Amino acid sequence: LTSVASAGSYCASKAGVVALSETLRLELAPYKIGVSVVCPSFFRTNLAESLGASSAGFKDKLEHLLSQSSLTAEDVAECIYRAVARRQYLVLPHPTGQRAYRLKRFLPNWIYLKMMEKGSARRERKAEELPLAAVDLWLKQTLPHLSGTPVVTQYSGGASNWTYRLRYANDD
Repeated sequence: LTSVASAGSYCASKAGVVALSETLRLELAPYKIGVSVVCPSFFRTNLAESLGASSAGFKDKLEHLLSQSSLTAEDVAECIYRAVARRQYLVLPHPTGQRAYRLKRFLPNWIYLKMMEKGSARRERKAEELPLAAVDLWLKQTLPHLSGTPVVTQYSGGASNWTYRLRYANDD
């Protein structure tokens, strides 16, 4: 329910699960069938190994989050069991996840985003993670006057680790 920097595809898949759960909840309500959507924060599992993350930055962040958790898989399972027995829709096992959800839901978006930015570790990505050849090709197709090989500068202090400047011999 909250976003994690460097984890776009992971967050998108989780958002899809929540949307599907909301839909199923509405569709199954006339039949008195309950739906619970479980949104745990990270807890100690082998998730980092099983994902085969393509981004080294995301994998490092994921391993850090998993190792910091105070909850085990058994703790989360017990929380889920109790919530389903109560026919609870939204299950947030971690107190920090509950707090983050409330902040996201009730704070103005710009304040919430500022808090998330401050909480994110600012790590520069390795240069090879920028698909430079693909970006260069796209830019040259979009802006045919560009020529040469771009000089790349990465800015780590912005709102995103994906802030780059590409400078060509004949344009910036």
